[in-house]
Amino acid sequence: MLGGMAGGLSVEVTSALIGGGAGVLAYGALNWNERRIRRDRFRRSLVFEIRHVGAAIERLERALPDSEAADPETAADLETAADLDVDLDDLRSRLSTDLLDAEFRSIGKLTTVEIRHVYRFHEAARVIARRAETGALDPGDSTLREQIAVALETRDDALDSIRRSRLSRLTEWYKDVEARR
Repeated sequence: MLGGMAGGLSVEVTSALIGGGAGVLAYGALNWNERRIRRDRFRRSLVFEIRHVGAAIERLERALPDSEAADPETAADLETAADLDVDLDDLRSRLSTDLLDAEFRSIGKLTTVEIRHVYRFHEAARVIARRAETGALDPGDSTLREQIAVALETRDDALDSIRRSRLSRLTEWYKDVEARR
């Protein structure tokens, strides 16, 4: 009877405990990796959307006449958004924040700092989007320029705050190397 016991446990029980522990560790590692991949894909999509919306805001900023350089008569002639060199339908579609609206629960995958910056950017972009929807893009309005400046600043802050894991960047680098072969 004592011959079948190794250190107080039978070989079968010891093997079962070791196998169960290894299974729990493997499941935990796979679960962690899957959550990391989903979080990083969300971050990558969010970065794309922020850059896309930010580029539309930059195009709007470039379309506005330079307030210091423009002569008063030319600035007075541009009274409506239709006078700007901007396609309003295109601007409205580019200013939409579809990803964040559709995947709002996914924002919990980000850190608190990331959430704060992303939320500030989306709110600044929504202010400009609302003005574009109502046609209130008056080139002579100084608040429009201020809102654009705030949106571009918060865009840069949001992009700087989003941190991607080193593993994901390594994986993407490897995929780029493989794609060039």
